[in-house]
Amino acid sequence: MTWLYWFPRNKNYKTKEYKTIINTVDYLLKTGNIERYLELAPEVNFDIKAVIEVENGMKQVSKDIKVIYNAKMKDDGTLFTPEEKRGLIDDLYKIRIGLAQQGLQIIKNVEQDKK
Repeated sequence: MTWLYWFPRNKNYKTKEYKTIINTVDYLLKTGNIERYLELAPEVNFDIKAVIEVENGMKQVSKDIKVIYNAKMKDDGTLFTPEEKRGLIDDLYKIRIGLAQQGLQIIKNVEQDKK
């Protein structure tokens, strides 16, 4: 599965510009600054917020892959076979690819709506 390494490694692909405003709005809501929140909330594109959540899900799947890769034993105390590890990791890569496709589709829809 070496082809997976050919994808761009820019983790902030097309979401970086939106993260600042989303983080600000989330902070205002958590701290109770409702007046300022209501001023900035219309600037937030909640579709992009969904993309950021997808991105966070992809990060979690990557962490899970690392855990399986480094695991020696299963929870029941038996050793992992290479085939078991490979199967689990392949399944997680499929999930990660599915998440990436969802995120890209949302971004495409947002960009089309801007036009």
